[in-house]
Amino acid sequence: MTTATGVIDRRDVSRIPGPLVGLVEFLRMMSKKPVGLIGLIGVLFFLFLAYIAPLIVPLQDAVDVTILAALLSTLIAITFGSIAATVGGRIDALILAITDVALTIPSLILLIVIAAIFRPSSFFALAVILALLQWPALLRQIRAQVLSLKERDFVEAARSLDLGLLHIIFREMLPNMRSYIVIHFIIAMTLAIYAQAAIMFLGLVPLSGKNWAIMLYFAYNQGALFFKDSFFYLMGPIMAIALFQLSLVWLASGLEDVFNPRLRN
Repeated sequence: MTTATGVIDRRDVSRIPGPLVGLVEFLRMMSKKPVGLIGLIGVLFFLFLAYIAPLIVPLQDAVDVTILAALLSTLIAITFGSIAATVGGRIDALILAITDVALTIPSLILLIVIAAIFRPSSFFALAVILALLQWPALLRQIRAQVLSLKERDFVEAARSLDLGLLHIIFREMLPNMRSYIVIHFIIAMTLAIYAQAAIMFLGLVPLSGKNWAIMLYFAYNQGALFFKDSFFYLMGPIMAIALFQLSLVWLASGLEDVFNPRLRN
C-alpha cells in the first residue's frame, strides 16, 4: 500500500518477504517514469514470446547473437578501458591509439565486408565479429569513468595493500560502474540487433535458427514486396524489431533514473 505521496508504507514493506523487497523498490522507482516501466514490460513480453514460441513451432536451438555480442563487446571495453586508465603511460597511449583508429572505421560497412569474405558459419563467430566492432566508443567512456575513480580513497587503500590490478579493477572499481555498464550493455544490444539484421537480410551469414531478420530475408526474396496480400510478411518482422528496440531504449532510459539519484530527485 502506498501513501498519498506515492511512497510505500514501511508497515507494508515489513510484511513483504526479504528477497522481494528489492524487487518491489525497483518497480516503485521504475513506475515514477512510465516510459521506463513500459520498456521493461515490453522486454519481458518479447522474452516470454522467445520462450513459448519453440513450444508452439519447433525450431533449431541457437544462441542469441545480440546478447552474446553485447556481452563480449562490453567485456572488451571494460577490461581494456580499465587497464588503460589504471596503468597509464605507454599502455594507455597504445590502447587509445588503437581505439581512435577503430572509431574512424565505418563499422557497418566493415561488418558487411568481413561477413562477405569470411562467411561466419556459426552464430558464435558472428557474435565475435559484432563484438569486435562495437567496443571502441564504450572503451573511451569506461576509461573516463575509471580515471575519475582511481583517485578515490578506497582505490588508494587497495593499492597500498598491493591487492593487484585485476582485484582493483573488477572488485573495487567495477561495482561502482555497474549502473553505467548495464545501460550501455542495453545500448550495445540495440546496435547488435541492427547490425545482425542487416547482414542476415543481405544473406551473408547462415540462414538458420530463430531470427526476425531471416523472416525478412525470405519474405523479400520470395516477392512479398510486390504483392499487397503479403504486406504483413514484411511488416511483421520489421515491427517486431522496431518494438523490441524501442522497449530496450525506454528500459535504458528508466534504468538511468533508477541508478542515478540526481536524476531521480
